[in-house]
Amino acid sequence: MRRCHNNRDMKKTHSLSVNFIFNLLYQISLYAVPLVTTPYLSRVLGPDGIGHYAFVQSIASYFVLAATLGTTLYGQRRIAALKEDPAAKTRAFYEIFALRLCTTLLAGLIYLLFVVPNSGDPVLYLLLGLDILAVACDISWLYQGDECFHVIAGCSGICKLMSIVLILLFVKEPGDIDVYAFIFSGMAVLGFITQWFCLKGHLEKRPTVRPAAVKAHLRPALGLFAAQVATQIYTVFDKTMIGLITRSDTQNGYYEQSQKVIRVLVVLATALGTVMASRVSYLWHQKRQRTAQELIQESFRATFAMAMPIAAGVALIARRFVPFYYGEGYEPVAQLLCILSLLLPIIGCSSVLGIQYLVPTDRESWVTRSSAVGAVVNVILNSVLIFRFQAVGAAIASIAAEGCVSAVQFWVVRKEIDLPRVAGLAGRYFACCLPMTGLGIILNRFMPQNLVGMMVIIFACAAVYAGTLLVLKDPLLKKVLEMIRSGKRQ
Repeated sequence: MRRCHNNRDMKKTHSLSVNFIFNLLYQISLYAVPLVTTPYLSRVLGPDGIGHYAFVQSIASYFVLAATLGTTLYGQRRIAALKEDPAAKTRAFYEIFALRLCTTLLAGLIYLLFVVPNSGDPVLYLLLGLDILAVACDISWLYQGDECFHVIAGCSGICKLMSIVLILLFVKEPGDIDVYAFIFSGMAVLGFITQWFCLKGHLEKRPTVRPAAVKAHLRPALGLFAAQVATQIYTVFDKTMIGLITRSDTQNGYYEQSQKVIRVLVVLATALGTVMASRVSYLWHQKRQRTAQELIQESFRATFAMAMPIAAGVALIARRFVPFYYGEGYEPVAQLLCILSLLLPIIGCSSVLGIQYLVPTDRESWVTRSSAVGAVVNVILNSVLIFRFQAVGAAIASIAAEGCVSAVQFWVVRKEIDLPRVAGLAGRYFACCLPMTGLGIILNRFMPQNLVGMMVIIFACAAVYAGTLLVLKDPLLKKVLEMIRSGKRQ
């Protein structure tokens, strides 16, 4: 595995486009196991088993969040800002790691002493506690800050592939939920451990870490932690509230299965985020604000160009996809997918504004405030809608919450970002989706209800969308084609 040996080499070999590809591979690898194994597990474990696992995982996720304490985004931003100063970067890395180690120990201890013994399924709770341990092992934020995404993609990808093989070999019946939890969480820990073997060339000799220096990182990390807490309420608390209100593992199973697909698609729509965050942070600290703002505009273009056709495609094939992918008994998931597909462009906007712009420019407090608004909206709507519509109510509440987050962030940057230009980009790619959507509606009426029919719809709609961009001489498509041509010449 090739390493980034110095900043000059990193700048030469790891452009935004290359980093985007590696980060996309890494983000997809995070969801590769559930995505690839879902058709198998949905039939083996059933909606009840999937729902029970999702509920327990939602509880463990709160302690993972506490262990992380905002240090992932903070660490990435700090490393990106200091990458021209190897000594300072090394010192910051070990100080932030020491802080993560302390918070992981504290969160893990509370989880083991108070949650596991008092749960109805202590073995599953204990196994999912491995996710808390993974926080201490995870140093992906160092490579993200250094813009060396190939290390993360390689280490994670290998372990995720091993997870898929192990799940198919050892998860055979509904009672194997514990086996699945051990494989899934255990391999995640192993993937993070392997990152430590790639540190050569990124850090200098380990300095003495002083408690006062570690404590200095606590306050800025807490600022990002507040934003993550608010976000977690409407990304994880949904499943907790569905379980508490409906008392139905089945409803949680439907919601969890729809979320698995949407989470992967969100990755496709926002994969540029982590790459751009490191680059914007670097430019901002170099006093090149105008360049950073232009990059954000291009990020909006890429986000809309991917998010809108994907969202339209999900709505077009949901009712065909669910029976094929999940099997019998998951029909309500199709409706959830149609609703949640709206998250793709909405989360895309909040990713560009929040993760790619506000956080790298040291304004994470506004990310916290916008997320808090979304959290309040989500909890209120969940409390009303889940009682009446169950999992569908949670999906509607998520759309409203994410919309509020994006609206607040747009208001914050209204004097810095050319909002009419952003609106124009959104309108442009929405219009480009209309021909493919019309074709998809027609094909849905005539194509057979099987895999062949679904694939014909997907490829035909994709071809029409690409053709529309080509006819309109879309700048993003032109840039992609130029990259392909230059790659062939080389």
